[in-house]
Amino acid sequence: MRLDVAELEVDDMNEKEMANHGISAHEIFQLLDDRIEVFRNKKGRSAQLIMMGMTHGGRVIVAPIVRTAVEGQWRPVTAWEASAPERARYQTK
Repeated sequence: MRLDVAELEVDDMNEKEMANHGISAHEIFQLLDDRIEVFRNKKGRSAQLIMMGMTHGGRVIVAPIVRTAVEGQWRPVTAWEASAPERARYQTK
């Protein structure tokens, strides 16, 4: 899926949630420096879309995202390091 993700909105709430999964705000911003892929999330989840990308250190990160009121800006609900199947899905795109 093609999507314009120009900017990410991170605040104390989602930064803490990402940190619970070992992901820093610094790493989530790194995803925008490389190729990102966007997929539909499972039905019934708080975010309709999932963004996947790679950090400068080579970690593939998965982040459910929601649209903000600002065009091109998205808010990661949380983030985690990709599992083997998630990494394979990212790398085959």
